[in-house]
Amino acid sequence: MTTSLTRDIEHVILIGDHEQLRTSLNVHRLSEQFNLDISMFERLINNNFRNVMLMSQRRMRPEISEVVRCIYPLLTDDQRVMEYPNVRGLSSNYVFFHHQFPEDTLAGVQSKTNPKEAEIIIRFMNYLLQQNYDPDLITVLSLYAGQLLVIKNKILKMYPERDSAIRRIKIRTVDNY
Repeated sequence: MTTSLTRDIEHVILIGDHEQLRTSLNVHRLSEQFNLDISMFERLINNNFRNVMLMSQRRMRPEISEVVRCIYPLLTDDQRVMEYPNVRGLSSNYVFFHHQFPEDTLAGVQSKTNPKEAEIIIRFMNYLLQQNYDPDLITVLSLYAGQLLVIKNKILKMYPERDSAIRRIKIRTVDNY
């Protein structure tokens, strides 16, 4: 984003999160020498510009918001998230799984991929469908655009039928969600 703030500007509203990952530059020297990986939003925060941070979250299950409290220690949960039903078919409302399948990069894309991990995710998507979840209520979030492409391509090969429920599941990158 490029912007210009002139003397005539009276109010600016920026929405962002300076605690999130910084931009990754293709030319590392630009971040080392010129700090171009620091957003305008983060620069303003670092220079003590007046800001307001939302402290009550209304989307995440309490179990998940607890994980992010190391970054946002004052975060509170809105009452409505306390009423979310438990995830069907799981012993916990969120799951981490560990594997040792090596990452790769997709040809022509500077992004990480992991085909074996994609297969695990697709199996998990099927498991959620077997728990009678509507595919429109399931979203897979990937940190990497390359991994998103791998998951989508595998689904297209494994489930060529256009009306397959798994093809209705939303698959997005975190940045585009």
